Amino acid sequence: MKTITPLFLTIVLITGCSGSPVQPSAVANISPAPANGSARVDVQRVEDIRVRDGFVDVADHSTATLRGTSAFSADALVLYSSGIVPANICSWSPNQCRPGSTLSLHGFWTVPDIAGNVSLRSQTYQLGIGRTQCNEMGIELTGSVVLPPEGAAATLTAPFTLSGSIDCGSGRQRLNGAGSASVFLRWSAPVAAWKVDEIRYEVR
Repeated sequence: MKTITPLFLTIVLITGCSGSPVQPSAVANISPAPANGSARVDVQRVEDIRVRDGFVDVADHSTATLRGTSAFSADALVLYSSGIVPANICSWSPNQCRPGSTLSLHGFWTVPDIAGNVSLRSQTYQLGIGRTQCNEMGIELTGSVVLPPEGAAATLTAPFTLSGSIDCGSGRQRLNGAGSASVFLRWSAPVAAWKVDEIRYEVR
């Protein structure tokens, strides 16, 4: 087994089924109109969430577990293959996985490609598209690594950053964090290219 350190890796978590860019959030509370008929609008800023612990594991059965500030936790989320799975690219296009090639680690999942429960400020929500569910959470992974020379197997490691947001009805909160990722590779002699067995992103 070879251990090779690639260039750099970034993870981005995003939310919202529309795929629109993440923007800072605010919650507007409209108070009852006073006697003169005008309404008073109070804008409440929502604090960012620092993700301090957890992982995103991309393999045949992809899962994620994350924890952070604002009593945020997402335990045993299932990431379905209906999203964009970075481990699949070498199976679909071996030419992109030759030694010396730059391998894209882009992955993308959004509700309903994600299933499970999330907790935020002591409230637990089920991810889904129903009116009583939390339907604005998504995960995007971006980055790249340079594939090593031919060999039986190899493990690549790289730092990553995490960012994004979540909104379960009480205001959008941005997510941020960082950690280390491991990419596990296996050589495929029939196509003379690497295959990705697993990518694991550890948040610290």
